[in-house]
Amino acid sequence: VLDAALDVVGADDFKKRIGARVEQGERLLAIDLSRVTFIDSGGLGALLSLVRQVEEGGRVVLSGCTPPVQQVLRLTRLDRVFDFYADTDAAVAALR
Repeated sequence: VLDAALDVVGADDFKKRIGARVEQGERLLAIDLSRVTFIDSGGLGALLSLVRQVEEGGRVVLSGCTPPVQQVLRLTRLDRVFDFYADTDAAVAALR
């Protein structure tokens, strides 16, 4: 679960934390954005970076997107890249 903002300031930390899991072999990722109320180009880039990292046999899905985050994802057409789920349980189930 991420808090408040996924922006240029927090994007590097996010990429390091999740990237470490990918390096350990995780390829199916459900990212909970239920507490994120702001996302900028740094956050969008971090999410896209994950997609590239897990490309072979992997998948990244998003859960709990708040209205402001949904709007940015729609405006940037990233709603075509990511599948969205209402909650983490639904997202995890979709990865199985």
